[in-house]
Amino acid sequence: MPGKMNLNKIKVSRSYVGNKIKTSDMTICLNTYTPNRYLGHASFEAQMTHDYILNFKSGRSAAQKRAAREVCLALSMTDMENVVFACVPASCNRTNTRRYRNFAQMVCERTGATNAYGHIIINGKRSKLHRSKTHMVCDAANEEIHLDPDMFNASAKVLLFDDIVSSGKSMREFAKLVEETGAKVIGGIALGHTKHYKH
Repeated sequence: MPGKMNLNKIKVSRSYVGNKIKTSDMTICLNTYTPNRYLGHASFEAQMTHDYILNFKSGRSAAQKRAAREVCLALSMTDMENVVFACVPASCNRTNTRRYRNFAQMVCERTGATNAYGHIIINGKRSKLHRSKTHMVCDAANEEIHLDPDMFNASAKVLLFDDIVSSGKSMREFAKLVEETGAKVIGGIALGHTKHYKH
């Protein structure tokens, strides 16, 4: 289709392009997320973005609709017809459902991507990064992530989504799990990129 861009051709480096923050090869972040400890010195706009992203993480309908619009706009020049849209799993199944079920459906309906939401099963629970200060995507003792082989197979091209990218570890670990199925991860998109301040 004319005017569409192939996701495989997106090259990304750490830079600002319009309002999109490109953080690593093949990952695009749509907003800057300011952590709680820096909010006292943040601009009003940064505080509003912080609240919006936390509302998204809490499953608030208005924030999910806004996030779906932002993601669809960012992907509007990308042919998503044969792409699987997969959200990096949250810390437990309940949180994952609240955060991603409706959002993923909205994104896939608007872009034509295949929705992987119902094909990622989370058993158990892991500690949340902002509480534990450690980050293990798949702690075998507490959490298991099962990927449906009918969705994640050698012919699948997968675009990952995460709500906030700090170090990128969650997305890298989930990408590794996806690629172990034979599927190809072609890129990532995130709602926010954590702003790191130097002391």
